[in-house]
Amino acid sequence: MAQSLARQYGPQTVHADHVIIDGSIAGERLLTLVPGLREQRGADVMLKVEAITEACHVLHAQHRHAWSLEIDPQHWFETF
Repeated sequence: MAQSLARQYGPQTVHADHVIIDGSIAGERLLTLVPGLREQRGADVMLKVEAITEACHVLHAQHRHAWSLEIDPQHWFETF
């Protein structure tokens, strides 16, 4: 979908993106629904809202001559 939107609207300087958030987010909703999750998994295991926001801002602020179509924020310790 993002590729189709980029092809169609890119010439009009519309930046279409696809953001895959690969992991649990340490947000208020999750931490309220699952008390003790942060302590159980560890503070660095869940993605921080601020870090995701920063990654999306970098994507938004990209120069149009070097646009990315997709980003995949994930944990620094991800094993592949």
